[in-house]
Amino acid sequence: MIKSPAFCQTGPELVRRLKKRLDLIECGPGKNLTQKQFGEVLGVPKSTMNDWFVDPLPEPIQALLCGLERLPETERILFLREFCRECPRLCHPWIAHDPEVVTALERILTQRSGLTVIIGQPKRLQTFLLTAFGNSFGRLHPKHRCCGLDLYNPMEFTPVPGVHYACERHGPAPKGHLFTEIWPQLRDSKAELFLLNGVLSMVPQMGPEIMRCSRSRHVILADDFPSGFPAFQANVIRVSNDKFRPKLLRASIVRSC
Repeated sequence: MIKSPAFCQTGPELVRRLKKRLDLIECGPGKNLTQKQFGEVLGVPKSTMNDWFVDPLPEPIQALLCGLERLPETERILFLREFCRECPRLCHPWIAHDPEVVTALERILTQRSGLTVIIGQPKRLQTFLLTAFGNSFGRLHPKHRCCGLDLYNPMEFTPVPGVHYACERHGPAPKGHLFTEIWPQLRDSKAELFLLNGVLSMVPQMGPEIMRCSRSRHVILADDFPSGFPAFQANVIRVSNDKFRPKLLRASIVRSC
């Protein structure tokens, strides 16, 4: 006999089904996330991920699923929307309404080196597009890696695996900490794509370092430029709200190297 709520799915079944769906989104047809990549997307250590593929479903997760399945489908979706952040990608409806721009942005994302700069207002659209580049990178380059530093708390958008985020509730990250600890980790990594958000306006002296990194890998920088940034060749993308549909993002490539 099994006592109610008698949830009948096993932990490994649930994890494998989730991975199968994420494989299609993150990698595309015929390609799969490795178990390590799957763990990075979920923020789970490799050892824990190994356990998830063989162990019983943890009781708290089982209880949550039992509660969710008692909600009508519409109520279930509305409930999840309250807790799930937007996941920016280049195919996201906020961008995909302009297919020509999407094609141009995907072309930029295939660069092996160089600098791409995202400017414009409001700041959240800079962050959205930067994050969309990061979350789309694995689909275009399954074997490549992304890293970076984002000085904005990822409360609104799904973070990019490999990027360090500075949470505002802990206060602004000290400038010295950026130089002595985080930046050397990024600079010495083997990642092919660098994402930097708000770094230059906080630490303007990092400009030359960023330029040096862009010679061997692609650096995408979202920021409001302080005066005195050195001359550079770059793709410059200006973002803004659509005048008639404010929720949509307008992106124009105002200069391309």
